[in-house]
Amino acid sequence: MATIDLSEMKAAAGIGRYPRLGGRIYSAHPELVRWLLADSESSKDDPHVLNLSFACLTDDHTVTLGVTPEQVFGRHCAVLGTTGGGKSWTVARLLEEATQHNSKLILLDATGEFWRLDSECVSHVTIGEGPSLPETAERVAFPHSDMVESDLFALFRPNSQSQGPKLREAIRSLRLVQRRSGMADENGNLVKRKKPRTPIERALAEEADYVESPRAFFSVRHLAKQIREECVRPYDWNDDTKFGDANQQDEGYCLPLMMRIESITSSADYACVFRTDGMTTIADSIEAFLEDGSAKILRISLQNVPFGNNAREVVANGIGRVLLDKARDGNFREQPLVVFVDEAHQFLNRTIGDDFLRVELDAFGLVAKEGRK
Repeated sequence: MATIDLSEMKAAAGIGRYPRLGGRIYSAHPELVRWLLADSESSKDDPHVLNLSFACLTDDHTVTLGVTPEQVFGRHCAVLGTTGGGKSWTVARLLEEATQHNSKLILLDATGEFWRLDSECVSHVTIGEGPSLPETAERVAFPHSDMVESDLFALFRPNSQSQGPKLREAIRSLRLVQRRSGMADENGNLVKRKKPRTPIERALAEEADYVESPRAFFSVRHLAKQIREECVRPYDWNDDTKFGDANQQDEGYCLPLMMRIESITSSADYACVFRTDGMTTIADSIEAFLEDGSAKILRISLQNVPFGNNAREVVANGIGRVLLDKARDGNFREQPLVVFVDEAHQFLNRTIGDDFLRVELDAFGLVAKEGRK
């Protein structure tokens, strides 16, 4: 509903004055509807304003409707509809219109259906092992070091009472030996059983910036064994300056977690996360895309990322977190970035876990809320 001031040719939202009973109602001319939807006031003030034309009136196909990029992408926008209702066509049309201008667009393709996007300005990357289209798509990885603690907890699903603290301490210990290789044993683990506490605690304090960093690298293939090394008593019975002996009860509680970690990290389905040596990371691909002036669309295919253990949701949420961190660092102020998420209901407002440990996958929710800022 809108009110048009014909003397000044301005439109205002809402009804300024209600009509009288029995008043006549006229059908608006299609051109008037087009003028109204195209935000005539801004167009009048700025004749060079951009318009994205991606629709027409159902009653008159000769009248195209255009809106400004700010109206569509200024806040989060959802494309809704039933199966076969044209949601994918609408997304493709928005991509086509936006690329006609100097835009940067990232498409998160959950099912791989947009592989037919064929242009010199389109780059295709795919995550995971398996067939992918087009054949020129670059295979990239999303390494575990690009995940934050909550993402790893969502994958490994420790319970919060006993397994969660041990997993957290094991990650900290492996980050420490990554910086202080001399503290590791021949297997690459930090042994605490019957060892003096002071050298380890001092090293943790000195390397706190790296150890506490949410994306610091550590060797995940040593994670299960390191959890076992963490299952020791905090103090020795005879010398409180040393760690105690092995705690069989804690080790028994953590045994299911260790087996789960070994199974997940050795699975071929998760090679894109846990076996990424020499592979280009998705963060590097995004950075290269942003620096390439000729590239306009980066399509990231998730069709080969498995659903098991919520891997697809966690990987998509991690990509959203990478983009959110870049936005918070101010990387998109000079040239804004538009992100399209296909099958967004799989990734938005998702909470995974159980009654003891629940992890909210809120990266794209935060992007939607903070994106305009």
